[in-house]
Amino acid sequence: MNNAPGLPAAETVMTFDHSQLIVGQTIPVFTQTFEVAPEQDLALYTPIMLNEAKQIVKAVSGTPSIGITAFPVQTGAAETANCAVLRAGEFDPAVIAYDASYDTRAKRLSAFEGASSPTQINLKTPLPA
Repeated sequence: MNNAPGLPAAETVMTFDHSQLIVGQTIPVFTQTFEVAPEQDLALYTPIMLNEAKQIVKAVSGTPSIGITAFPVQTGAAETANCAVLRAGEFDPAVIAYDASYDTRAKRLSAFEGASSPTQINLKTPLPA
């Protein structure tokens, strides 16, 4: 246990198997860490966008998503957290936890169009085995 001032006494490590999400290797997977805005409940693989404070929030249809959460995260009214965000790769759209506003296939497939660099997400359905 670490008792040094300013350092956490304990740390929880979460790991996830992303093999159901990642469906190709043409675009290398790239992650970036962002601060999560207060009052967020982001499921695993939620499309996210940046708010005015440059914190991540759940993306809604009509706004370019800059990535997908790499693990679930919740924040309270006055708290923030850090979250790894998948910014690039080839992903199965059936696994992504879209907001209800993405109510058509066309909206889901265009969720990442127009996103800022370095977002490079290609959605494709995996071929049957």
